[in-house]
Amino acid sequence: MIRTEDCLSEAMSIPGALHAVLVHHASGTPVAVEGTPDPIRAAAGMTEAFRAMLDGIALASAGRTDRIEDAIITTETSYHLIRPVEMAKDGPLLLCLRLDLERANLALARRRLKTLAHRMHDRLPDEVETGPALPRRVPRPPPRRPPAGITSGASPEIASPISGGAPDETAGEVPADVRLLIRLRAALEALP
Repeated sequence: MIRTEDCLSEAMSIPGALHAVLVHHASGTPVAVEGTPDPIRAAAGMTEAFRAMLDGIALASAGRTDRIEDAIITTETSYHLIRPVEMAKDGPLLLCLRLDLERANLALARRRLKTLAHRMHDRLPDEVETGPALPRRVPRPPPRRPPAGITSGASPEIASPISGGAPDETAGEVPADVRLLIRLRAALEALP
């Protein structure tokens, strides 16, 4: 359980952190800020960037809704990490962290931001008397083994769609993660 102010203080303790902003996703207004000279501009920019990513993911995810766990934007001088936090009391929030490109460890920062977001999320039942329980993440099933007789590489059913043929997504032969990669490749090839 962590308070908003403590969350941002811990985010600023991540090596390479330049500033941290907690933004109300719907309005784009800052809820809490640490380290930025212009919190309104930073909050508005991160909100617009996240909304654009949501729209792009919706277009690329043919008919299915994918939830963004976090987003990374890399500029010439910094990383911008954006992590959505579901809050029953305040609505959806974005935990945004800007990191120095030279001093930051991106993997460490992502892991610590995830932990902070979960700690904020975990405190809700103690503070909110009403409201639905937020769903927990369901673990993925283990990967399927290749069919008998195939020792390395992808099976012919899987390799042919990737090499250019049209995949039959209704067939039970192609695993869901491979179908996702095929859709992602098609979306990337469609970009100008």
